[in-house]
Amino acid sequence: LPPEQQALALDPVIGERPGTGVSMLRIGQPYSPRKPPPDISVMSSMETVKALVKQKQKQSSPRAVRKKQEIMPWHGWDAKAPVEDEDAPEDKTALHFDDAWKAKTVKLSPDRISASWAKFPYGGMAMSLEPIRKQVIGRYFEILIDESDSSRWNDGLGIGVAIKPSKDALRYHTNHVGVFEGFACELLEKSWLLGYDGGRGKFCGQTRYLTGGEMRNGIWRPRDLRPGDLVGLLITPDGHMLLFVNEELRVMAQHCEGLEKTWNRSIFAVLDLDGCTKSVHFLQTNGMPSRKVQLLHAEYREAEHNAKVADGVITKDW
Repeated sequence: LPPEQQALALDPVIGERPGTGVSMLRIGQPYSPRKPPPDISVMSSMETVKALVKQKQKQSSPRAVRKKQEIMPWHGWDAKAPVEDEDAPEDKTALHFDDAWKAKTVKLSPDRISASWAKFPYGGMAMSLEPIRKQVIGRYFEILIDESDSSRWNDGLGIGVAIKPSKDALRYHTNHVGVFEGFACELLEKSWLLGYDGGRGKFCGQTRYLTGGEMRNGIWRPRDLRPGDLVGLLITPDGHMLLFVNEELRVMAQHCEGLEKTWNRSIFAVLDLDGCTKSVHFLQTNGMPSRKVQLLHAEYREAEHNAKVADGVITKDW
């Protein structure tokens, strides 16, 4: 046959009943213009089929079924079954926990907004996926306490910011599958956190005790946090850390070592979940403090300016 007549076509021959037909290979008849040739790119390879079968088997395993039926703190106290997995809306003010940057003793909710160590004997660190947004007054984020237990522990969470290092920086702390245990104040070289047993901060691995001027309302102790309490942290461009509890200024850690050099870099929210604080979740206020917090920040800056004028560091502006 001439080459133009040697086109191959698969033409199904239909039997008397559906499903009884067989396919025949016909030579010499080109494809009909009303029926384009099949798209080979959509045909699945054997490797793809095996992967889909393996995924289905994994989802239907007893362990996966138990995991779906497990009720976690973020489902609510009266929950009878876990909520369906839903993707959080994409928003510039959204904050999510990074599944790759958390201790194996910290469990995340399906939407990665909540974190908890309630199912483990001890806690660990958890870091945000998105960097904290930069505003004129600084960088700000908030968490809400979901579960706490002060019956066994005298300390609580650590809250702060950190520069996200490369994974190689933690190669001596990870196991054979790449997960790690521990806390941000110990594992992250560039981290600045407040909290723990109160009255001190952990800045770049070093402990710094806060002064009375930095805690004008007394020592803030994270063990006093209860479910429903709101904790916010503001990082100013000149390296101060202002911590708010229920929109009340509790800690003013001034000139935190090296923090002022991070203004032109991306920094991430980081938590050390342990002690009395068992479960928390991010509020979608990345970089968006409330008006009350902004007014408290303005009062703090005014008091700082007046103190510099009194010490002769700067001249008074008229």
